[in-house]
Amino acid sequence: MKQFRLLLCMLLLLLCSNIYAQDYSLKFGLSQIPFTNLPYKDRYLPGGRTDGYIIDFDPNIEGKMYDDLQCQQYSLAKNNLDFMPQVYLKVKLPNGLYLGALSFGGCTEYRTDVLFVSDTNGRVKDTLECCVLNGGLAVKQYEVKSTEEVIIYQMIFEMPKSLKWTEYSVKDKALIGHIRKTTYRISSESRFVKVKEEDTVSKTFSSHLLQEHNLWEPEAFNMSY
Repeated sequence: MKQFRLLLCMLLLLLCSNIYAQDYSLKFGLSQIPFTNLPYKDRYLPGGRTDGYIIDFDPNIEGKMYDDLQCQQYSLAKNNLDFMPQVYLKVKLPNGLYLGALSFGGCTEYRTDVLFVSDTNGRVKDTLECCVLNGGLAVKQYEVKSTEEVIIYQMIFEMPKSLKWTEYSVKDKALIGHIRKTTYRISSESRFVKVKEEDTVSKTFSSHLLQEHNLWEPEAFNMSY
């Protein structure tokens, strides 16, 4: 009788652990979010767990959390649980694969997003860093065209010293730089392939413009291609 009760308890524990176990894999996260229609372009992450799903760090998708506006000094997101990623974008490609996006940073003021191509089981084929938005300062942003082309916009700063974003997110300061627009296509091998690169003219502008405007609006910075 005692052995029977012990076996019953073990079975109940196993059942409970299966019920309450949470799946944080990329595959499961993708299954929990809706498909996105193209074109896609948005500064803000979608709100609510119905539009995004927190997952574990995936070894095939690296998140770099930058300390400077030039995106040269960084730490890896996987070393800080506060930066756990959220998958928020899922586009079905003609070959049956997914184009998706992860956002690292959680509730902190850091934010780095990475686009990826994966199969339906969450196996990652390629990645492309697409957004850096720390302290509300837009340094890198992206859009996905209806043709499935990906366009990355990045502010290239023409100043010699390292620019800590914490020094520019609160107090308005002058910056010098230009916007670089890089177009990528997704190849038949499921890779992001650079197609072309365009630069605006360089200008001096106020740092608060990076908080108020998007990089796909060059006219807001008095710039043009």
